[in-house]
Amino acid sequence: MQAKILNDQASITSAQQQLTAAQTNLAASTLTAPIGGVVGAVGLTAGQSETSSSGITIVGDGAATVTLAVSLDKLPSIKIGQAATVTPPGLGALKGTVTQISMLPSASTSTAGTSNATVTYDVTVTLPSTPQTLASGTYATTTITTASSNDVLTVPVSAVPGVTSGSARVGVLANGAVTEKTVTVGAVGGGLAEIRTGLTEGEQVVIADVQAALPTNNSQNVRGVTGPTGAGGGTARFTGSGAGGGAAIPGGAGAGGAGVRPGG
Repeated sequence: MQAKILNDQASITSAQQQLTAAQTNLAASTLTAPIGGVVGAVGLTAGQSETSSSGITIVGDGAATVTLAVSLDKLPSIKIGQAATVTPPGLGALKGTVTQISMLPSASTSTAGTSNATVTYDVTVTLPSTPQTLASGTYATTTITTASSNDVLTVPVSAVPGVTSGSARVGVLANGAVTEKTVTVGAVGGGLAEIRTGLTEGEQVVIADVQAALPTNNSQNVRGVTGPTGAGGGTARFTGSGAGGGAAIPGGAGAGGAGVRPGG
């Protein structure tokens, strides 16, 4: 009788262990994602053992980051908190801000045949809200707004070549002759340069002639801005708030005329 009781207790213990194992397996068969979203990829196959590289990818709503390489010469104009626009293919423009600027260079590349090296730094832009269709690893065009101005005087950027801000010399056409004026340049972008001081609305400035032939060993017709004595007759004017155009000045060596206009 005692032997039967011990045998029954052993059977009960074995059954309880099997029940516990079955309950554990049942709980393990249900996967709970740490975030809400849409299943983007399944790296598991029924019947196979799981490895560290297998898993399920969940694409959820929320913030995303974009990393872009900024050259050393542009880095001083980038600041934390600046507005940025990220445009992934097919998703339109997404708004974000600069949240991190690397203190150490991320890459350094040299131009073939020269000793010039281009050093770049990683800049991180954070998007507070992104669509679920924006997948990790997506390439996008990113624009960072480093300066902005409203209701200001502007000239085509070719009127102040090589100058991004600060003081510059601009050729001004008056009575058929070109004289140079010292101006203060503000924000530069979109093919225009803000002129804070030195010019008044309606004055005509000398710009580059984009239709002039590129220089060769035997040609003196160089594309660019001419000096005070290189202009001839003929002008063009930008008026109102719309985009305008430049016209070549006949007789000049690669110069054109343009008027100063208010910029948006």
